[in-house]
Amino acid sequence: MHLVKGPDSFRALLTDRGRMLAHRFTVTESKVKGEIYFSFTYDSSFKLNGRSKETEKRIEFMEVPGSTHQVLMKKYTSKKAKKPESEERLTLSPANKNLFRMYSISRSSEVDYGINYPGNHIVTRAEITEGKENCEVVLDEYMNVDLVLTLPTELKF
Repeated sequence: MHLVKGPDSFRALLTDRGRMLAHRFTVTESKVKGEIYFSFTYDSSFKLNGRSKETEKRIEFMEVPGSTHQVLMKKYTSKKAKKPESEERLTLSPANKNLFRMYSISRSSEVDYGINYPGNHIVTRAEITEGKENCEVVLDEYMNVDLVLTLPTELKF
């Protein structure tokens, strides 16, 4: 599931690779007695394309010398490309399970990015260079949640 929170909207996209479908939801956030609750309202569904363009890319990871908590991730436009399209210096923190996909999904315009890095950790900071552009991404907070979503019997396409 990919969540996108903007100033005027909060949306979710749930992908089902087995059925090659994606489902859109409107998300409502509320607070009751200090606890945060989310409700999901089903909006629509759409069919996924057969193959993601991201599968044609090559990803390389290298540990940053002298650092036990940083890796450099280089993304190439194809398996044969020599120059990376982007470089991302990632700071990792211990986690209760491998939460690297949270970061890779948040950086992707594709529905299913498929990048993973082994181990139980989460990306807490990223310094990203794409061409002449630089930016920094910092994770403020994350929390584990139990989530059960039920889709309607009849989907809206």
